Amino acid sequence: MKDLLVDSSVLIEYFKGNERAVKLLDSFENADVVLHINDVVFSEVVYILLGHYLGRSPRTAKGNPEKLPPEIEEVFNVLKAFGFIPVVQSTVFRAMTLIQKYAMLPNDALMLHV
Repeated sequence: MKDLLVDSSVLIEYFKGNERAVKLLDSFENADVVLHINDVVFSEVVYILLGHYLGRSPRTAKGNPEKLPPEIEEVFNVLKAFGFIPVVQSTVFRAMTLIQKYAMLPNDALMLHV
């Protein structure tokens, strides 16, 4: 069994109905692969999709559960099916090195070293 960390961009495009992303994730359904996310992926996917489904800034729903789009429940259900890899302190320290060396963005550096 192989483990695979799925990038947020793939999941975002999957939920938006991008045919390539749907085919890619569907191709792993019966494969000998366990798909994983981490807290960075969760945060990015939910934030971007909140904005997508709301049609405006996700901040407009902050503190107002009644304003949350109903589609977000399906997003949560799908994300629950993934394995979860926590970001630990050593990952953060390695990400700091990548940021300093290559001027990477923080979430990209964290994803690279999970």
